[in-house]
Amino acid sequence: MPIMFSKPILKALFFCLLFSSSLTAQLHNQGALISIKSGAMLSVQGDLENAGAIDNSDTIHLSGDFIQNHPSNQGFSSINEGWLFLDGGQQAIRGNFPSRFHYLVLAGSDHKTASAQASFVTGQLRLNEWELALDSQRLEILSAAPNALQTGQNGQYGFISSSGPGGLIRKMDRPAPYLFALGGTDNGLRLFRPILIQPQANDSSQVWASYWAGDAGQYGLDRQQKELELCLLNPLYSHAINREAGSSPLQISFYSDPNTEGQFEQLAQWSNGWTHLEELQNQLPSFAGLQSLTLDSLLSNWSDSLFILAQKSPELTLEAAPAPYCDNAEILLSETLGLYNNYELYINGQPWASNSTSSFSPQLSPGQYQLQLLGQNAACGRWSDSLLIEVFAAPQLQLNNDTLIVEGSSIPLAANGADFYSWSPSLDIDCDICPQTIAQPSSSGYIQLLGESMEGCSSLDSFYVELRPRVEDILFIPNVITPNNDGQNDFWVIQNIQLFPKNKLRILNRWGDLVYRADFYNNNWQGEFANGPLPAGTYYYILDLGEGWGVFKGPITIIRQ
Repeated sequence: MPIMFSKPILKALFFCLLFSSSLTAQLHNQGALISIKSGAMLSVQGDLENAGAIDNSDTIHLSGDFIQNHPSNQGFSSINEGWLFLDGGQQAIRGNFPSRFHYLVLAGSDHKTASAQASFVTGQLRLNEWELALDSQRLEILSAAPNALQTGQNGQYGFISSSGPGGLIRKMDRPAPYLFALGGTDNGLRLFRPILIQPQANDSSQVWASYWAGDAGQYGLDRQQKELELCLLNPLYSHAINREAGSSPLQISFYSDPNTEGQFEQLAQWSNGWTHLEELQNQLPSFAGLQSLTLDSLLSNWSDSLFILAQKSPELTLEAAPAPYCDNAEILLSETLGLYNNYELYINGQPWASNSTSSFSPQLSPGQYQLQLLGQNAACGRWSDSLLIEVFAAPQLQLNNDTLIVEGSSIPLAANGADFYSWSPSLDIDCDICPQTIAQPSSSGYIQLLGESMEGCSSLDSFYVELRPRVEDILFIPNVITPNNDGQNDFWVIQNIQLFPKNKLRILNRWGDLVYRADFYNNNWQGEFANGPLPAGTYYYILDLGEGWGVFKGPITIIRQ
């Protein structure tokens, strides 16, 4: 026959009250029904063991353990009603079978444990300031209401801890933040480290999450097996998250305390090694003393993933001097922050040079190049973004050779190889931007030419002009040639004759007959007349330099062997 409680307060009542040797009280229904009607309250100063059924339409206050030992009835048979307050010190939800509650409230003076096969909450779980340790058990909140899990009281946040496969399961059906109040204890320090999961659509989802205390390496996930960009991985804890139902995108926020564990601004996920996820953004904290990190990207489909907060490697930006880039000049590359111990420059994917400083000066042939900088410290490193550049050919200038001229004379200038020209010193030059022009130097020195291409590359070249006071100081007229085609002295070469473009040359034999003549002689006579060789002997030249520079006469001897 069932026991019916309908009075406002029934304290320390029992269906079967048992006492152990330590005088611990226990209420045990032994297969019968305990029914608490609306408006009634049952207070149990000891354990409550269910081996039958409990129909709770109002409130039960329990100072001891709740023990579920009925194979089919999961504790409370009432639908969508009934409060259970765990009011004692260290209390446990235990037994050989799953336990089901509608409203479960952690109260009293100490943390609680749940070691039953599984626990279900159909309405709301209020942790207040207490820890609920699941060990390897699962606690499932069946209500999809965002506020079905509550935490916080007396300046402290309660949390759910677990180990192994244990964890919290929540159902979600709307675009609202769902709290997973997770945490653990590290050397006596309570670490409340929740996550918030917010669906982005009205879609039924179910997520299991668990706080894994300590270094991830103890679970076989080596913290050193990570991407280059990840520096320090949080050594205190990580979060295991598994999506058990649904496919719509989920936004996940992780919480940490920079004063306790340091500053973390990156999230890593285990996938045969720790890989970084998209950048995290700091949001306004929802819990006192904690800062939240929210994924920029939304996670849709994944299963059995371990997430850990990480410190990412310092920023690295490769900068180049302003264009144009030319093959005759070094390209100044630098990284201004200088936060790494070693830098390596890669050009088109191949290592070019390494340095302890972040400056490089490659000189490259014409073409397109992809430049990338790798910075490394002892724990981590980072690749810069690729820098694409194009190198152009600088002008290949061709201009006069070094020369001698008589004071007061001019010299023709001729250059090519560029698109734009600039001669200097400009006072001595008729047209200082023309490729062909005339110079009349006032003193010995260099004449310089700056040539520039359409792409903006430039080259600088020069030649030396030496001024002599007399023509005789410039001209050298040899008096012998040996035109035997041995490559030596085959032509009559008058040194610097090209400086007198108006010259006229006449060569006579000893009878006064003209055997050779040339206007603007260019060192090309080799002792011939009428397409045939002249006989060996002495001849006479008359060289008029033109423009009033004088007339030179003398013998020229042809020697043939």
